[in-house]
Amino acid sequence: MRLRTSDKLLYGLGATASGVKARGLSAFMMLFYNQVIGLPAAWVGAAIMVALVFDAIVDPLVGQISDNLRTPWGGGAIRSCTPRRFRWR
Repeated sequence: MRLRTSDKLLYGLGATASGVKARGLSAFMMLFYNQVIGLPAAWVGAAIMVALVFDAIVDPLVGQISDNLRTPWGGGAIRSCTPRRFRWR
């Protein structure tokens, strides 16, 4: 099944808000720590890089654990904590 170009564009549009927030926060953090706190820009950039690399490694692992976790009540970890009226199934 092939997706239409409009579907791809609309699906990607959902990530725009998250991307804008993340880039804005990174830029603000760089400015704040460099200008207000007085840390060298290289240190701040390195700290942001370490956090992003850590996040890139840990997020898929946590997702895999969550997707494969089975509880006596059924479903994964996230669904078992979600009230029944908010579940998709």
